[in-house]
Amino acid sequence: MKNHKYFLLLITLLFSNIILSQEEIEVEEVEETVIESTETYSNNRGRRNVKNIYKKGEHFLTGNIENEIYIIKNNATNLYGLQDFNGNLLVRPMFKSIDKYNSSKNRIIASLDYSKKGVIDRKGEIIIPFQYSSITSKKGKQLFVIGKSYSNYSLVDYNAKPIIEGVFESIYLYNDVIKVKRNDAYGIFTSEGKELLPIEYDKVEYNSSSKFFSVFKNGKSTILTKDGKELFNNKYSEVKTYGSYRSDQFLVEKNDKKGIISFDERKIVPIKFEDIDLKSNYQLYIVKQNNLWGVYDSYFDKFLINPNYTEIHQLSKNVYLLISDTKKTIKDIKFKNTVDVSKYNFKNYYLSSSTYLKTENNGKQGLLNINSGKLIVPAKYERIRVNSNFISAYNNQERKYTAYNSDGKIIAKDFNNSKSLASKLYKITKKGKAGLIYNGELLADVKYDMITYFRNIKLIILVKNSTYSLLDYSTGEMLIKDSKNRIKINTSSNKITHKNKNYFYSSGQLKE
Repeated sequence: MKNHKYFLLLITLLFSNIILSQEEIEVEEVEETVIESTETYSNNRGRRNVKNIYKKGEHFLTGNIENEIYIIKNNATNLYGLQDFNGNLLVRPMFKSIDKYNSSKNRIIASLDYSKKGVIDRKGEIIIPFQYSSITSKKGKQLFVIGKSYSNYSLVDYNAKPIIEGVFESIYLYNDVIKVKRNDAYGIFTSEGKELLPIEYDKVEYNSSSKFFSVFKNGKSTILTKDGKELFNNKYSEVKTYGSYRSDQFLVEKNDKKGIISFDERKIVPIKFEDIDLKSNYQLYIVKQNNLWGVYDSYFDKFLINPNYTEIHQLSKNVYLLISDTKKTIKDIKFKNTVDVSKYNFKNYYLSSSTYLKTENNGKQGLLNINSGKLIVPAKYERIRVNSNFISAYNNQERKYTAYNSDGKIIAKDFNNSKSLASKLYKITKKGKAGLIYNGELLADVKYDMITYFRNIKLIILVKNSTYSLLDYSTGEMLIKDSKNRIKINTSSNKITHKNKNYFYSSGQLKE
């Protein structure tokens, strides 16, 4: 307690020099401050000429808070302070940092050192003492979450008065309610500190648009209204929100059967299935019946794909992977075509570029084109990446890449790296040399010492053995080839200089 009093006394003395009236600031600073100088400061509203306090060149502007309070930094000490728009000193530079993002013009979060964060007003008066490791503001910057250490947080209002008594492991502020965690249990309070849900739930999620809580307790999930009542009057043995983006649909269970209902209890999927996958496609739902999976159309109340499969994976909006005991099939429900892929194992079920599915064989990766069912990249690589119009496959043992086009044709081998220059345009490198891939084809072999791309005019200068070439990559036409004379392009004027002549590129031609 003695040390605590000493710390507060020290802070009070430290701040005694900055809590000055406007008259005191002007009397002390007028002889040493050059107010006439201004500094142009850029912000979201445009450019403003903000008068800066140049006490013999000591200070400069580093940011602003709500375009009204300006943060200054001392050149000699690297400490931060505050001034107003007219250049009047508000708080002398004495802080290690000032948090402009969580601060407001009347409540400024600053730091004296590690674990010494606090809050002051614009005059430098201490609102929250400098004894916290973290401080963030929420709800229009009228509430502060203050932390003394990890898992030790409190919530105070604009004047540092506690809103909810005690400390918590975490505090999360929604727009209109507060979620707290204590002893691994969650509860909900209003912004005024009134308890809505006691701190006794294993998990709480809040839907701020529809104003309900999805809670989990003792192995059971329930939906509660904002006043803590069960949404569906306990009609179901379990209720949970369906998926991550359908806030108005609920997965319910009754008599060991599952279905999906709406907020007003309209049955979207009848409560008659053994299980329902959490991934759906508009009115199409993957459901389980008689221990097998199918795709149910809720609009027409019928199966689009009959429940005959041990697994079903939705790969995209229209494409499903169907797995039975004897067969694997990719089915496109829009074009009603199927492809047998029984001989392949799959790395995962993420569909790259809506076309490619990774395969796996003995820990090696390959790539399958789902439209044709053709393995376009053999399963012998550690890593495969689908780029714009070509695929790069990495061999870990050789530490080299191989490039394939969408038909499975090898377009480049044994290169070290690739870098995107523009849409469909990539530079590839190998043993200190560079080449180009464009639109899935090898545009320039990997033999150039330097490749320079000029975005404005979509031209490329190629350098090889001190000879220069000029390439239009979009057409593949070499405008100047293997010249001993240097080619220069002015990036501001797009002027091309070669053999002491100036050119402009227009309509596919070089014009003087």
